[in-house]
Amino acid sequence: MPYRFTKMNKIDRRRKAVLIVECDIVKLERQDLALGDQLYAAVKLACPRNLVDLVRADTKANLLKQLGAIAETSQRYRSIVIIGHSNRDGLRLTSDAFVEWDAVANWFSPFDPHRMILIACEAGRWLPCAALFKGISGLKEIYGSPVPAYKNQALFVLGLVLHALKAEKIDKGLIQLMQTGNLLITKGLMFRNTRHEYERGGEVEWALWGAAEPLIDQLMSRLRG
Repeated sequence: MPYRFTKMNKIDRRRKAVLIVECDIVKLERQDLALGDQLYAAVKLACPRNLVDLVRADTKANLLKQLGAIAETSQRYRSIVIIGHSNRDGLRLTSDAFVEWDAVANWFSPFDPHRMILIACEAGRWLPCAALFKGISGLKEIYGSPVPAYKNQALFVLGLVLHALKAEKIDKGLIQLMQTGNLLITKGLMFRNTRHEYERGGEVEWALWGAAEPLIDQLMSRLRG
Protein backbone atom coordinates (compact mmCIF):
# COMPACT_ATOMS: atom_id res chain seq x y z
CA MET A 1 0.00 0.00 0.00
CA PRO A 2 1.17 3.57 -0.57
CA TYR A 3 2.66 5.53 2.31
CA ARG A 4 0.19 8.26 3.21
CA PHE A 5 0.37 11.25 5.49
CA THR A 6 -2.37 10.63 8.04
CA LYS A 7 -1.76 13.17 10.84
CA MET A 8 -4.68 15.34 11.77
CA ASN A 9 -3.04 18.69 11.04
CA LYS A 10 -4.62 20.48 8.10
CA ILE A 11 -3.24 20.03 4.58
CA ASP A 12 -2.43 23.21 2.67
CA ARG A 13 -4.86 22.85 -0.24
CA ARG A 14 -3.29 25.77 -2.12
CA ARG A 15 -0.25 23.69 -2.92
CA LYS A 16 -1.91 20.39 -3.78
CA ALA A 17 -0.31 16.99 -3.28
CA VAL A 18 2.76 15.11 -4.45
CA LEU A 19 2.88 11.50 -5.63
CA ILE A 20 6.25 9.73 -5.75
CA VAL A 21 6.35 6.47 -7.71
CA GLU A 22 9.27 4.05 -7.69
CA CYS A 23 9.04 1.75 -10.71
CA ASP A 24 10.35 -1.83 -10.50
CA ILE A 25 11.40 -1.28 -6.89
CA VAL A 26 13.32 -4.55 -6.54
CA LYS A 27 15.68 -3.58 -9.35
CA LEU A 28 16.04 -0.03 -8.03
CA GLU A 29 16.96 -1.35 -4.58
CA ARG A 30 19.43 -3.81 -6.04
CA GLN A 31 21.16 -0.96 -7.89
CA ASP A 32 20.97 1.43 -4.91
CA LEU A 33 18.68 3.73 -6.91
CA ALA A 34 15.58 3.57 -4.71
CA LEU A 35 15.30 7.25 -3.84
CA GLY A 36 11.64 7.41 -2.92
CA ASP A 37 12.05 7.12 0.85
CA GLN A 38 14.68 9.88 0.87
CA LEU A 39 12.55 12.24 -1.23
CA TYR A 40 9.44 11.47 0.80
CA ALA A 41 11.18 12.09 4.13
CA ALA A 42 12.82 15.31 2.95
CA VAL A 43 9.60 16.75 1.52
CA LYS A 44 7.59 15.85 4.63
CA LEU A 45 10.24 17.40 6.87
CA ALA A 46 10.24 20.65 4.88
CA CYS A 47 6.49 20.76 4.20
CA PRO A 48 4.73 18.79 6.96
CA ARG A 49 1.28 20.15 6.07
CA ASN A 50 1.38 18.98 2.45
CA LEU A 51 0.10 15.59 1.40
CA VAL A 52 2.80 13.33 -0.04
CA ASP A 53 2.17 9.74 -1.14
CA LEU A 54 4.82 7.16 -1.99
CA VAL A 55 4.01 4.17 -4.19
CA ARG A 56 6.59 1.42 -4.54
CA ALA A 57 5.82 -0.74 -7.57
CA ASP A 58 7.04 -4.33 -7.88
CA THR A 59 4.48 -6.09 -10.08
CA LYS A 60 1.87 -4.68 -12.42
CA ALA A 61 -0.94 -6.21 -10.35
CA ASN A 62 0.36 -4.64 -7.15
CA LEU A 63 0.82 -1.24 -8.78
CA LEU A 64 -2.72 -1.38 -10.14
CA LYS A 65 -3.98 -2.22 -6.65
CA GLN A 66 -2.12 0.71 -5.05
CA LEU A 67 -3.11 3.28 -7.66
CA GLY A 68 -6.64 1.94 -7.69
CA ALA A 69 -6.91 2.46 -3.92
CA ILE A 70 -5.82 6.08 -4.35
CA ALA A 71 -8.13 6.63 -7.32
CA GLU A 72 -11.10 5.52 -5.23
CA THR A 73 -10.47 8.50 -2.93
CA SER A 74 -10.57 10.88 -5.95
CA GLN A 75 -7.18 12.23 -4.87
CA ARG A 76 -5.47 14.55 -7.38
CA TYR A 77 -1.76 15.40 -7.46
CA ARG A 78 -0.24 18.70 -8.47
CA SER A 79 3.13 16.98 -9.01
CA ILE A 80 4.05 13.39 -9.82
CA VAL A 81 7.66 12.23 -9.45
CA ILE A 82 8.58 9.00 -11.24
CA ILE A 83 11.81 7.13 -10.49
CA GLY A 84 12.72 4.24 -12.77
CA HIS A 85 14.42 2.89 -15.86
CA SER A 86 13.32 4.09 -19.27
CA ASN A 87 14.36 4.99 -22.79
CA ARG A 88 12.80 7.05 -25.57
CA ASP A 89 10.28 4.27 -26.25
CA GLY A 90 8.88 3.64 -22.79
CA LEU A 91 9.21 3.05 -19.06
CA ARG A 92 9.93 -0.11 -17.05
CA LEU A 93 6.83 0.40 -14.93
CA THR A 94 7.22 -2.82 -12.94
CA SER A 95 9.31 -5.98 -13.11
CA ASP A 96 6.73 -7.54 -15.43
CA ALA A 97 5.66 -4.51 -17.47
CA PHE A 98 7.60 -2.29 -19.87
CA VAL A 99 5.07 0.19 -21.27
CA GLU A 100 5.25 2.80 -24.01
CA TRP A 101 4.95 6.45 -23.02
CA ASP A 102 1.37 6.80 -24.19
CA ALA A 103 0.51 3.96 -21.82
CA VAL A 104 2.38 5.76 -19.03
CA ALA A 105 0.08 8.71 -19.68
CA ASN A 106 -2.94 6.43 -19.37
CA TRP A 107 -1.74 5.11 -16.00
CA PHE A 108 -1.33 8.56 -14.45
CA SER A 109 -3.89 10.74 -16.22
CA PRO A 110 -6.64 9.90 -13.64
CA PHE A 111 -4.62 11.87 -11.06
CA ASP A 112 -4.71 15.02 -13.19
CA PRO A 113 -1.07 16.13 -12.64
CA HIS A 114 0.00 19.67 -13.46
CA ARG A 115 3.68 18.71 -13.38
CA MET A 116 5.66 15.48 -13.93
CA ILE A 117 9.26 15.07 -12.82
CA LEU A 118 11.01 12.04 -14.28
CA ILE A 119 14.22 10.57 -12.82
CA ALA A 120 14.57 8.13 -15.68
CA CYS A 121 16.90 7.84 -18.66
CA GLU A 122 15.92 9.73 -21.83
CA ALA A 123 12.54 10.66 -20.36
CA GLY A 124 13.08 14.32 -21.28
CA ARG A 125 13.29 13.61 -25.01
CA TRP A 126 10.67 14.89 -27.41
CA LEU A 127 8.89 11.56 -27.99
CA PRO A 128 8.17 10.78 -24.29
CA CYS A 129 7.13 14.38 -23.61
CA ALA A 130 4.85 14.49 -26.66
CA ALA A 131 3.13 11.28 -25.57
CA LEU A 132 2.61 12.58 -22.02
CA PHE A 133 1.25 15.95 -23.17
CA LYS A 134 -1.12 14.21 -25.58
CA GLY A 135 -2.32 11.71 -23.02
CA ILE A 136 -2.72 13.96 -19.96
CA SER A 137 -4.85 16.95 -20.82
CA GLY A 138 -4.08 18.99 -17.69
CA LEU A 139 -0.32 18.44 -17.78
CA LYS A 140 1.51 21.78 -18.06
CA GLU A 141 5.19 20.93 -17.64
CA ILE A 142 7.59 18.00 -17.68
CA TYR A 143 11.06 17.84 -16.16
CA GLY A 144 13.25 15.06 -17.50
CA SER A 145 16.69 14.22 -18.80
CA PRO A 146 17.22 13.76 -22.55
CA VAL A 147 20.25 11.59 -21.71
CA PRO A 148 20.91 8.94 -19.04
CA ALA A 149 19.76 10.11 -15.60
CA TYR A 150 21.86 9.61 -12.50
CA LYS A 151 21.23 9.12 -8.79
CA ASN A 152 22.86 12.40 -7.77
CA GLN A 153 20.26 14.32 -9.78
CA ALA A 154 17.85 13.58 -6.94
CA LEU A 155 19.13 16.75 -5.25
CA PHE A 156 17.85 18.80 -8.18
CA VAL A 157 14.51 17.02 -8.06
CA LEU A 158 14.21 17.60 -4.32
CA GLY A 159 14.93 21.30 -4.77
CA LEU A 160 12.38 21.50 -7.58
CA VAL A 161 9.65 19.77 -5.55
CA LEU A 162 10.25 21.97 -2.51
CA HIS A 163 10.18 25.11 -4.65
CA ALA A 164 6.95 23.97 -6.30
CA LEU A 165 5.34 23.35 -2.91
CA LYS A 166 6.40 26.61 -1.31
CA ALA A 167 6.08 29.06 -4.22
CA GLU A 168 2.78 30.35 -5.52
CA LYS A 169 4.33 30.43 -9.00
CA ILE A 170 7.38 28.69 -10.45
CA ASP A 171 10.37 31.05 -10.66
CA LYS A 172 11.85 30.38 -14.12
CA GLY A 173 15.10 32.13 -13.22
CA LEU A 174 15.54 29.95 -10.16
CA ILE A 175 14.79 26.81 -12.18
CA GLN A 176 17.44 27.81 -14.74
CA LEU A 177 19.91 28.39 -11.92
CA MET A 178 19.10 24.96 -10.50
CA GLN A 179 19.52 23.38 -13.95
CA THR A 180 22.93 25.03 -14.31
CA GLY A 181 23.95 23.83 -10.87
CA ASN A 182 22.77 20.33 -11.75
CA LEU A 183 24.93 20.38 -14.89
CA LEU A 184 28.01 21.67 -13.08
CA ILE A 185 27.70 19.43 -10.03
CA THR A 186 26.36 16.18 -11.48
CA LYS A 187 27.24 16.67 -15.17
CA GLY A 188 23.63 15.79 -15.88
CA LEU A 189 20.85 17.48 -17.83
CA MET A 190 17.31 18.13 -16.70
CA PHE A 191 15.11 19.89 -19.26
CA ARG A 192 11.88 21.75 -18.54
CA ASN A 193 9.35 21.16 -21.31
CA THR A 194 6.04 23.02 -21.23
CA ARG A 195 2.73 22.43 -22.94
CA HIS A 196 2.85 25.98 -24.31
CA GLU A 197 6.17 25.28 -26.05
CA TYR A 198 4.90 21.93 -27.28
CA GLU A 199 1.70 23.37 -28.77
CA ARG A 200 3.41 26.46 -30.18
CA GLY A 201 6.24 24.54 -31.82
CA GLY A 202 4.17 21.65 -33.05
CA GLU A 203 5.40 18.30 -34.28
CA VAL A 204 7.97 19.77 -36.71
CA GLU A 205 9.91 21.66 -34.05
CA TRP A 206 9.81 18.69 -31.72
CA ALA A 207 11.04 16.44 -34.51
CA LEU A 208 13.99 18.81 -34.99
CA TRP A 209 14.76 18.48 -31.31
CA GLY A 210 14.65 14.72 -31.77
CA ALA A 211 17.16 14.97 -34.61
CA ALA A 212 19.49 16.98 -32.34
CA GLU A 213 19.37 14.45 -29.50
CA PRO A 214 22.27 12.29 -30.80
CA LEU A 215 24.48 15.39 -30.70
CA ILE A 216 23.42 16.04 -27.12
CA ASP A 217 24.29 12.42 -26.29
CA GLN A 218 27.80 12.87 -27.70
CA LEU A 219 28.40 16.14 -25.87
CA MET A 220 27.26 14.75 -22.51
CA SER A 221 29.29 11.59 -23.01
CA ARG A 222 32.42 13.68 -23.57
CA LEU A 223 31.61 15.87 -20.57
CA ARG A 224 31.39 12.85 -18.30
CA GLY A 225 34.64 11.56 -19.76
